[in-house]
Amino acid sequence: MISVRHAVTGDSGTVSALLADARLESSRYRGHLDVDDHPVETLVACIAEDVVGVLTYRDDESVRIITAVHMHHAARDVGAGDALVEFVVAEAVNSGCTHVRSAALPGDRATKNLFERNGLVARAIQVEKRLD
Repeated sequence: MISVRHAVTGDSGTVSALLADARLESSRYRGHLDVDDHPVETLVACIAEDVVGVLTYRDDESVRIITAVHMHHAARDVGAGDALVEFVVAEAVNSGCTHVRSAALPGDRATKNLFERNGLVARAIQVEKRLD
């Protein structure tokens, strides 16, 4: 059974490892996501008592912005990512948010599919060229 809860201090090592793995995995895709310094909240997905996934978010006025989501490789395709997104959306509704927003890198089909399964749809494609 998958459960979702807010991260606690004892989760910090696992959360840090999952987020580091997310950064490493994202280097396989084109593009990059800008990292902001706004405070974030952290949710974890657990199977039994083991943390198997993480989702971070922040609120910008009435918009809840998912800043990262990542599952341990062994816990993919079991619904942990869906449980995290469902939880953050339900909390956003209860907090009075009017939108939930996030981003997925080009080629990151797993993240794109996770968001789309949960009702988040693409509204724009950002483009960029580095001018050195």
